[in-house]
Amino acid sequence: MSIFKRGSTYHYDFILNGVRQQGSTKLKNRRAAGDLVDNIRAKLVNESRGFVFEPAQSRPEIPIPTFRTQSEVWLRHLQTRNRRPIPESSVPSIQGALNKWLWPTLGTMPLSEVNHAALRALVQKMSDAGLAPKTICSYVTFAKQVVNNLADEHGKPVIARQWDDNRIDLPVVNKRNQRRVTLTKVQIEALIAVCDEPWEWMLYLLCCASGLRISEALAVDREHLSDDGSVIYVRQQVKANKVVAYLKTDAAWRVVDLDPRIAQLLMEYVKNNTGLLFPSRSGSPRSYSNVYNRFLRPKLEKLGFYVPGAGAHCFRRFRAAQLRRAACPDDLRKFWLGHASYDISDQYALQLLEDVERRKAAAARAGLGFEVADSPCNFHHSGLVEAACQPVTQ
Repeated sequence: MSIFKRGSTYHYDFILNGVRQQGSTKLKNRRAAGDLVDNIRAKLVNESRGFVFEPAQSRPEIPIPTFRTQSEVWLRHLQTRNRRPIPESSVPSIQGALNKWLWPTLGTMPLSEVNHAALRALVQKMSDAGLAPKTICSYVTFAKQVVNNLADEHGKPVIARQWDDNRIDLPVVNKRNQRRVTLTKVQIEALIAVCDEPWEWMLYLLCCASGLRISEALAVDREHLSDDGSVIYVRQQVKANKVVAYLKTDAAWRVVDLDPRIAQLLMEYVKNNTGLLFPSRSGSPRSYSNVYNRFLRPKLEKLGFYVPGAGAHCFRRFRAAQLRRAACPDDLRKFWLGHASYDISDQYALQLLEDVERRKAAAARAGLGFEVADSPCNFHHSGLVEAACQPVTQ
């Protein structure tokens, strides 16, 4: 095969199967002309053998967007995908992380430049600002997902990254150092004692006695109580001042059996009312931020119990500890708290959770772990508040 230049372009001249092939490539670059002639020769060979030759097509180039542009696409995909879309209530926290941390550092970068060095700078910035290791890891995970979200028509990532957390210098999350604020028996009694409004008194009492998440407790209505108030059917939660018909996890869809004393107080509180148990003055659901900022935190601060991280989840931790202290069966403890169990033995024994008498007996035997009076009106004991002057444990 011969390739030669004639004028400003390259030509070819070769014999294949006794037939002379010659012509112009119309190309001025010798390497490009050689590739073209190779394709011409391969096509002729395949056609002589009865095959249709199709030269390899170059992969279409996908434009590389900036990190900010792709993160908007990524967040929209999380909301609209058919497989496990994120709830609307999760969007503000993700958007806040983008606005405050990811976009100022990475927003204008082409996605191809978001590498280990870029994420290392982001980690350093968040560490200098005092963010907790868990928060930093979550935000870096967002950045990784944005980069991996850009894919071709076959679903293959356009920018393939083998992320190495050591090169990013990502902090290690030490569970011992994570804040898990708890309240003691005396502190809970003192907190409930200073509640002036019946709804607040009943809300804290119910959370401590049931282990409900605060979002679940604020969404309880009369229809989700048994006739005698001894069972709560957890079917919804409050998110951003709205009652939504989904829960945090699949395991959160459950029933919670109450101590008989709490059931009696709950029915005295509900009386003949219908609708939500803890509505706002306008009848709409109360938001946790409102309860926390206007009622719970001021009382914790007044009593000297407040430390960063102290909130309604302290009630849930107290109930979990009380169930463990009372040697409550593990299957019932996880069931009432809405925690999933992956133990195969628990899966085999699921029918025990349908044993109502067993559940009621276990709830009564577990007790409350704190003293409760008959009514909010006579539960204001100054002695409790004075005895509670001890710091909150973490």
